[in-house]
Formats: sequence, C-alpha cells, structure tokens
Amino acid sequence: MKIDKVILKNFRNYHGEVSFDLTRKITILHGDNGFGKSSFFDAIEWCFTSKISRMNGTDTEIKRDIFNKRCIVQESETLLVSIEYEGNTLTRWFNIIGNEHGNDYGNTQVALTSSDGKTYRGQVEVETFLKQGTLDQTSFVRGSFGQLIKQTFILSQSQVADFVTSDEPSERFRALADIMGFRSLLNESDNMKKIHTSLINQSEVIRNQIILLENSIQGKEEVKKEVDIFEFNRRLLDIGIGTTEFNNNLDAQIVQTNMLALADKINAEKFLELYEEMNLVRFDTVNIIVNQMSEKEAIHHNLKNKEEEVKELLKRLNQRTSSHIKERDNIQKYNQTRTIIQEKERELASVDAGTLDLNKVRENLSTLRKQASSIEFALSFQTTIVQNVEQQKRLPTNRDISIKKEASLRKRKEKLVSLKKKLSFVIQENKDNLLLQLILNVKSIKDYVVANKLEQCPVCSSTPEENLESCIDHNILLYTTRLDEDTSYVSKAISLNNKISNRLARTDERINQTNNNITKMNLELERLIEEYKNYRNNDLFSEELSQVAAADLRNELSNVRDEIILQQKIIELKISLEKLKEELKDLGSEASSKKIKTENEVEQSIERLTRAKGRVVKHRNQLESNIQKLYSDIQDDQIILKRLQPFLKPEQYDIPLQSLISKNKEIISNNERKISRLADINQVQYAIKHNQEIQTQIQEVNKKIEDLNNKKSEIDGIADSLKNYKMKLFDFFDSDIRDYLNNNNSPIQKYYRYLNPLPSNNLIHFDGSDEKLFIKVVFKDRFEESNAQNILSSGQLNVLAISIFLAINEAQNINALDFIAIDDPIQNMDDVNQYSICDVLGQIDKQIIFSTHDLDFVKLFLKKNEHKKDDMQVFSFNSPFLTQNKIQHFLYE
Repeated sequence: MKIDKVILKNFRNYHGEVSFDLTRKITILHGDNGFGKSSFFDAIEWCFTSKISRMNGTDTEIKRDIFNKRCIVQESETLLVSIEYEGNTLTRWFNIIGNEHGNDYGNTQVALTSSDGKTYRGQVEVETFLKQGTLDQTSFVRGSFGQLIKQTFILSQSQVADFVTSDEPSERFRALADIMGFRSLLNESDNMKKIHTSLINQSEVIRNQIILLENSIQGKEEVKKEVDIFEFNRRLLDIGIGTTEFNNNLDAQIVQTNMLALADKINAEKFLELYEEMNLVRFDTVNIIVNQMSEKEAIHHNLKNKEEEVKELLKRLNQRTSSHIKERDNIQKYNQTRTIIQEKERELASVDAGTLDLNKVRENLSTLRKQASSIEFALSFQTTIVQNVEQQKRLPTNRDISIKKEASLRKRKEKLVSLKKKLSFVIQENKDNLLLQLILNVKSIKDYVVANKLEQCPVCSSTPEENLESCIDHNILLYTTRLDEDTSYVSKAISLNNKISNRLARTDERINQTNNNITKMNLELERLIEEYKNYRNNDLFSEELSQVAAADLRNELSNVRDEIILQQKIIELKISLEKLKEELKDLGSEASSKKIKTENEVEQSIERLTRAKGRVVKHRNQLESNIQKLYSDIQDDQIILKRLQPFLKPEQYDIPLQSLISKNKEIISNNERKISRLADINQVQYAIKHNQEIQTQIQEVNKKIEDLNNKKSEIDGIADSLKNYKMKLFDFFDSDIRDYLNNNNSPIQKYYRYLNPLPSNNLIHFDGSDEKLFIKVVFKDRFEESNAQNILSSGQLNVLAISIFLAINEAQNINALDFIAIDDPIQNMDDVNQYSICDVLGQIDKQIIFSTHDLDFVKLFLKKNEHKKDDMQVFSFNSPFLTQNKIQHFLYE
C-alpha cells in the first residue's frame, strides 16, 4: 500500500492547510535549506507516533515549536496532519486557544478512519489497526509500534548524521540500531542499565550497613559493666528490701525508700534551721510562746478600745471647729456684701440714675440703638449713592462710544471679505496651471520627435524653416518664462490672501470684545438703578437724615453711641445691686437664727478648739504606736507557731526544745547513711539495666543483619538475572545480525558495493559486542583491516547508512505500507555517489519520497530515470513560510 495524500495544517513552515498528492510512484521535494523539507518528514513521523525524534522538551514546548509562528490565533486554531492511504485516513491534531497572555495548547488527539467507514480513536486502537495482517499477536508498549513504522519507512537527516559523525563504538552502535529500527531495544537497554546500576549501588549500601552493624555489636559488648549480684542482694537486705521485692518491682522499692529517707532528713534539717532562724533558744518549750502571745492579745484589745474613745472625741472637736469657721466666714461675707452695695449705690448716684426704673432704662437703650442704625444707614446711603449717580451718568456715554466702534469694525470687515473673495477667484483661476500642462505636453512631443528623428511636426504636419527640435526648445523656453511670471503673481496673491485672513480674524476678535463690553455696561447700569431703588425702599431709610451733612451725622452718631454705653452700664449696675441685696438678705436671716457674736469672738473660739484638738491628736498617735508594736509582736509569735506546726503536734508543746533538737540530729545522721547505701545500690542497678539494654540492642542488631543479608541476596540475584537478560537482549548482534551484515550477498553489502566507489576487493566488515560497533574496511589483497572512520569519507559513511536503511526497509514485514522516505539522501556525497543513488532509488519497486536542496541532482535524477517520467513528480518549495500557492507542482507526461 502506498500513501495517496498528506495534508498539513499550521505545522511548522506550513501556514494554513497545505496538501500533497502522492499518487505518483516517485515524489521529489525540492527547496532551499529551511524551506520546510525536513518538516514534511517530521509531520509524517508525528502523525504516526505523536513525537518527533529530533526534538527535545516537554509536550507543551514541542507543541509550541511545531505550531506555525506566523499563525496569529484570534480565538482558536488547529494544528493537523492527515495521511491517506488505500482508502484509510490517519489524522492527528490538537487545538490552540488564544488569550491575552499567549496561547493555550489542547490535548493531542488521533483517529483513523478505515476504508470500510469504521473509526479508531486513540493511540492504542490506531496501532492495533496498523498491526493487522502483520504483527497482530505481538505486544508493544504504547506508542512504540508507531515509532517502529517511522524507523522502518523514514530515514531522517539526524539518523544519518549520528551514524556519520559518531566516533565512539558505543555511539555508532546506537546510531546503527536506530537506523535498523531497534530504538525501543536501545531504550529498554538504557533502562536496564540504570536499574542494574541502581541494584548494584543498593547491594553495596546494604553491605556497608552490615559491616557497620557488626562493628556496633562488638562495640556494645565492650561497654557492658561487671556486676556482683550476691553483694547486691546483701545490700538490699541491709536496708530492708528482700529478694521477693527484688523480683517484684525493685526499682519502685528503691525509689520509695530513698524518697522516705530523704523526706525525713530534709524535715529534720528544716526544724534545726527554723530553731536557729527564730532564735528559739530563748524559749524552753513552745507553750511559753503560746502564753506570751495570749497576754499580748489582751493588752492589744484594751488599747484598741481607748483608741476608739479618742477618735470619737476628736470627731466632736472637728465638728465644733467647722461650725465656728462657717460662722466666721458668714460674718465676713455679710460685711463685704454691704460694702459693695454701698459702692454701687454711690456709682449710680454719680450718673443721676439712682431713682430710675430698670424697665425705663431698657426702653431708652432700645430707642438709642434704633437711632444709631438709622444714622449709620444714612451715612452708607450718602457714600454709596454719590458713586452710583456718577456711574449712571458716565456709563451711557461710554456705551454709545463702544456701539459706534462696533459699527466701524463691521464696515471694515465687509471690505476685507470683499477683497478676499477677489483674491480667491484669482488664485482659483491659476490653480490648474494650464501653462505647466502645455509645457509638459510640448516636452512629450519633443521626446517623440527625437526618438523617431522626425522633421515634420507630428501635431500639424508642417515643416519649420529651422530644425524641428530647436523650434520645440524655443517654445518650451517661452512658456517657461511666462509660467515663472504667472507663478510669481499667484504667490503674491496667496500671500496677500493670507494677510487678509489674519486681519479678518483680528477684526472678528475686536468685534466680539466690543460687544462683550457693551453687554457688561448694560448690566452694570441695570444693577446701579436696582441698587438705588433698594436703598430707598429700606425700612431704615429716612428722607430727613439723607439731607443732613455727613459730618453732622457722624457727630450725632458718636453722641448716640456714648449714650448707649452709659445706659448699658446703668442696667448692669442695677441688676448687680438687686442680686447683692438678695444675698445680703439671706445672710442676715441666717445670722438672726443664731446668737449674735462678733468676728473676734468667733476667731478666739476657733483658736481654743484647735489647741484642744492638737492635744487629742498627740494622744491618739501614741496609742496607735503602742497598738502597732503589740500587733507586730503578736504576728511574730503567730509566725513562730505556724512554722512549728509541720514539725510539732500540740501535745508536744510541753516537751523541752533541746531534747527535740537532739532527736532530729539523730534522724538526719541515720537517713544520710541510708541514702548513701541506696546510691550504691542505684549504681549497681543501673549497671544491670545497662547490660540488659545492651543485650536487647545486640539481639535487634543481629535481626537487622539477618534481614539485610536476605535483602542483599535477593538484590544480587535480581542484578545477575538482569545482567544475563541484557546480554541476551543484544546477543543477536554478535551472531545473526553480524553475520547478516557481513554476508557478501546481503542487501546491505550489495547496496554499498553499488554505491561505493572503492575497489570491489575492499569489503566492509562489522564487528563488536556489548553494545559497541566497529566498522572496518578489509583489504583482501593485503589481508589487513583498517578503521572505517579513518578510511571512509563522510559521503561513503552516508552511503553506508542509506544502504543499511534500504536493506532493512526491503526486508520489513511490519505493515502493509510499502514506501521509502529519505530526507536529503545526497548530503556529503560526491558526483559518483549521486550518480549511483539515482540508479538505486530509481530501481526500487516501492513508493519513493525524498527531498533535496540541490536542483542539479533533481535534474540528474529526472534524466537518469526519464523512462519513468509518468511515475515522477516534483514539489518545489519557494518560501520558508509555505502556503498552498507557494509550492509549485511539476508533473512529467
């Protein structure tokens, strides 16, 4: 089966939808480098595999790179590649959504519509269909069968370049395996190498862990402590802990015994410290302290009663003193109020207002204020109206002047407009410049006369006396002179027209300004008239006062204001006097309810009470001091008793303190000895526990070592199995494939001998193992071998790569497709190689698709295969940005 059609839409160099009809047996893609030839083969690979082997990056990065850079996404676009063959259509695509931040690339989708109309979706279903009839029962990793199709049918420049430029045997092996279609095996081998290395590393890590654990066991054995268990039991019995308790929670018994001994020792020590701190040596027994405290509390109670009596006496003295002070203050205030009243009455008498009624004074004040407002309004009226009248006389005259000025400006404007119209007519008449057109026509006639060597005028057919060309030049000069004169006249008219336009604009501006001034003056005159009317209609206006001279009005206003101030002062004095008399009346009635005393008598009573209060305060202070001292002594005794309570019971208060001191010292000594023995027992107990913990740790470590050894054995077994499998994986190269490659009758050797210009007695020999390839040139006549890298040219290595690919393609049985696609097969080839490959490609009985940038090679191929011209076609790419109309399609019939 052959490929009938390929459709590319927005793929790399291809903008929009571009289709290729491939129904001819041989298709040649020709164009300069960068014009989209390799992109065509990339599109076929991507359609089958969803990948492009020569591109690296994330899925999004590759989508961004294969999407046509000249395609601007408004809302949405689609990148699509479709391959049609034998009624089947394989299509792979994804959508692009444009947004303000860039483009969003959708998921890649693939579908295959078979010739019977059934649709297969997704990579798995598509590859299942492609395997039909060839590899139906063979399982492939998802996507790997499509990759196998690409490697079998398409030879890219990168594959050939890798083979030609590989210097290391391992690199050349990978390049050969890629050309032969074993890339999936290479990937599997790489994965196994990584896994094997990881397993070896894990085994080494586990071995090191085992060594560390074994060393740690030896170290733990060394830190165990020696213990004499018999001596330990004896010490336990010595402090009252038996073997039964040893077996049943010995730690708790030791801790409890130690805590009790320590508590008894601390309690005894605190009692001795308290004895010294409180200086209890002055007491024989505690009861002496109790009795002493009772006596002090009785005395304290009596003193508190006396203190209350003194406080009551002091309270009565304070009350009497306060009463006398208030009485003295009232007498002083009464005398002061009488004096103030007398002063204010004298002040009223001085202004002859002592007998005036307050309401009458207030009426006079109101009248005076109205009189002052009328005088002030009259003064304001005289000042404002004088100016108002003068302006009313002046404004009409100025307005009439402005009206005349505005009329004059309008007449001037009419004259300027008339003049401008005349100038515009002159300019318009000369706008088309008929003389200039005439000159141009005459020049055209001259060119025609010179070109045709005429002696008669082509317009009127007359023959001038002078030379025809000279006559035409004379007319051109004449018209040119007149044109200059006309041009100068028009230029002056345009200049004058511009000046008149400017003067018109200034005149309009002055007219507008004058009209604005007239409007302002009319408004101002109306305002002045209205202002005068408002003054006359005001309630404060007085015709009589408006006739009085301004100086007299100001004198009268000053007198009225002085009278207003006087009346205000009289009102204030009368109000204040009435208030003072009321206060004096209240003070007099309060004094009449008591026994009348003089201020001096009251002052003497206050002094006597103050002296008595001083004596009482002194006595109170002495009582408070004595009470405080007794209270402090009682508190000290209470503190002593309270601090003794934890150590002594009430029935022990009669025991001499010295005997208690001796008893506590003995308790301290016995418990210190017991605590010391318990410390020794604790050390031995710690050593026993330490040894038990060490033994437990050793057991745990031994268990870990056992587990690690088992794990290491398992990992080593997997690593060995993986190594053996990996060796078998490429064992075919050491046997079958190597024999196939070196067989003189193999297609590879045949193709190479045909294409290679070396003598026929020099053979290519393939050798190698462990994923390494050595290519050697065998010189049969000298029985020696040389490295092909040193002997063969780049073109010969290129020929060898193509030979391998052609042989593999010829032997393939993976799919019913039957085509060969080679991207630029003649790179690095000389003329002889190119001549040979024309024959090889022309003789292959398959669909051939190849590209080249060399037009001479295209011509050579067409010439060499001229007998097949009906089966050949050429697509010529004319731009790096390809649309359907930028690809020329040549057919040969």
